[in-house]
Amino acid sequence: MNVSMPDTPESGDGSAGHLQAGTSPGSSEAAAPHHHSAARDDPSVIKVTRGHSCQLCQQRKVRCDKSKPCSNCVRAGVECRVVPPQPPRRRKRRIPERDLVDRLRKYEALLSQNGIEFESLGPDVKITDQGTVEEGDELESDFIRPRAKESPAGGPGPGEVISSPGETPHVPKWFPFQKEVPSDLVRDSSDEEDVGSSINQAYDKMFTSNGGFPFSIGGQFQSVTDQHPSAIQIFQLWQIYLDNINPVLKLTHTPTLQVRIIDASANLQKVSRSLEALLFAIYLMALTSMAEEEVLAMFNEKRTVLLSKYQQAAQQALVNAEFMRTPDLTLLQAYLLYTMGIRQFVDPRTMFCLTGIGVRLAHRMGLHRDGAQFGLYPFEVEERRRLWWNLAGFDRRLGEMTGSVITAISNGGDCRLPLNINDADLHLHAKDAPTPHTGPTEMMFALSRLEFCKGPGNDKMKSPLMDNPTAVANLADHRLATFMERFTAHLEDTYLKFCDPKIP
Repeated sequence: MNVSMPDTPESGDGSAGHLQAGTSPGSSEAAAPHHHSAARDDPSVIKVTRGHSCQLCQQRKVRCDKSKPCSNCVRAGVECRVVPPQPPRRRKRRIPERDLVDRLRKYEALLSQNGIEFESLGPDVKITDQGTVEEGDELESDFIRPRAKESPAGGPGPGEVISSPGETPHVPKWFPFQKEVPSDLVRDSSDEEDVGSSINQAYDKMFTSNGGFPFSIGGQFQSVTDQHPSAIQIFQLWQIYLDNINPVLKLTHTPTLQVRIIDASANLQKVSRSLEALLFAIYLMALTSMAEEEVLAMFNEKRTVLLSKYQQAAQQALVNAEFMRTPDLTLLQAYLLYTMGIRQFVDPRTMFCLTGIGVRLAHRMGLHRDGAQFGLYPFEVEERRRLWWNLAGFDRRLGEMTGSVITAISNGGDCRLPLNINDADLHLHAKDAPTPHTGPTEMMFALSRLEFCKGPGNDKMKSPLMDNPTAVANLADHRLATFMERFTAHLEDTYLKFCDPKIP
């Protein structure tokens, strides 16, 4: 899959304030004084209240600048709509207590009929909880495209494409975790010009590439040795990676990897295929963290040109290494960095599919299981933990952006978070795990970020747990307020209290 590299801003970037519409002299903002009284009297006018984001920003889970239209909607080229909050809706419960009691009484009657002794519930059982678990769904309703309205004659409406059964863009009801689409989402086409949710329309306009299949089918080996930068530039990009990317991710063990990079740069013809893929992914990630002016000054080439070059080289290097059938930690590290490197240029729906490949590879290697219980060396245990949680967290974030609650987290596993240690504490052949620090380390920022990846969420309520009502009930029993208090205290005591405000 060849991904073009336009200068597309990050989805969460709020730097496009200069693009905000609605502030020109001829806009509705300028004419607002003439309509204040009418707006107050007209019940159909939507009032933007403090703290209420527009629909697109709510669905994308990014900060809204509250302008009319906001900068995110201007960038996406869609209408900026503010929808008043809906009144709380009573949710359908999956395991009502009343139904359980009724079932138990039915079974008691059957036992009595067959003369079997048992301890009865008794007649004075009180129903205290009508239900504990919400009905599961695989996609959040905002991301489901409703069916197109049919014409009165039963055929497709005007201007619609005739399709065969199975081509309708809706989630089939037989999907085990899909609940009924709320009727208010299936609007008449006369009420809404658009088909589908605002978030899908925004993605369609922001990312014009059709995505394509990840890599070409039957991709052939092609040497990418000549695509490497010069030895000096390799070290420059590596240093940029160490400064800008490594403190955030802590995906690799820096001292060990640096030795491998030095050896590889001395003879690029002899570098292993897995390390070569990782090198190109590092170049790509380093460049994504640099401004256009920095890249031009350092490499005398445009940022977009180099991004495209190293994106394609990283992709080819992964194909050369047969990464989808080679269980190798270095290759999966390279693939994760590659997907992160193209993240800002690719539709999140496509990205979620690409991270799914990484999650499947990780499951094949057993990364979702903690390596310490299998007697692995501490070095490999930590490398596996760092890789799994960075991948799972990335997959979970993309799941939020695309409306899916089936993510790497929802499929279970017992992999622990990495230790709070410095890279110098970890040695390649040590047999005993290092003692975690109580206080600031190189891992502190990465760990505080990964704590959010591990926290409970909708994706932990689904998938295998649906077959285990007890486990689901236990998860559902967590009260949000209580959890947030504990979680805040944990972050404060474990990480934040050791931060020095004088050192940003």
